[in-house]
Amino acid sequence: MDPVLTTRGDGTELTVVHGSEAILREIARLSDEATETMDSLLPHVPTKEALDVALAKDTEPLRRGVRLRSIFPAAARDLDYVRDYAAAFQGRGASVRTSAVTPARAIVFDQKVAFVITGARTPRARGVTARDSAFADAISGLFLVLWDGAVDLPGETETSSISAVERSILRSMQLGVKDEAIARSMDVSPRTVRRAIDAMAARVGAESRLALGVEAARRGWLDG
Repeated sequence: MDPVLTTRGDGTELTVVHGSEAILREIARLSDEATETMDSLLPHVPTKEALDVALAKDTEPLRRGVRLRSIFPAAARDLDYVRDYAAAFQGRGASVRTSAVTPARAIVFDQKVAFVITGARTPRARGVTARDSAFADAISGLFLVLWDGAVDLPGETETSSISAVERSILRSMQLGVKDEAIARSMDVSPRTVRRAIDAMAARVGAESRLALGVEAARRGWLDG
């Protein structure tokens, strides 16, 4: 099916493509047009084969000086092939992070063209491109918010271990100590404590502090 161009009442132009092959062609076309940035949000962990293909395709925009940033689900941190991909990806001048929240499959080009994919793993897969519009701005803004709270992959601290500071925070949490009290005992701000907790939760894919505590105990983070 050929791309369909529609215009909303507010003047926003949307290009709609149907099917996985058409989606790949649209991504390739938009990638060729990009001159500054490509920001990707992935709600599911890709297969190794898909990452191998992505690594090969991303070489060209990186060669042109386009900055690539990708946010993967937190579960990706536990997969060796994803960490290998991230290491190779970053070595080429790109950045990869993980987040406990990855609500949609989307790519933002130059922070002004948004391509959103729905039903990516079904026969009804569809991609929608929006240019220079409130819709594109909203997708770009969503990515930037998630990026700010995401954790680098591979990152300085792997999922198998944590720092002494993080262990101290976790132990205080387990005892029911409030963030403000933890911050005072460590001579840092409550915001710093909360960011550390959020970062640990993102690393293990925990959606709540209770889930983080359970996962921390399972991994032996509270031992020693």
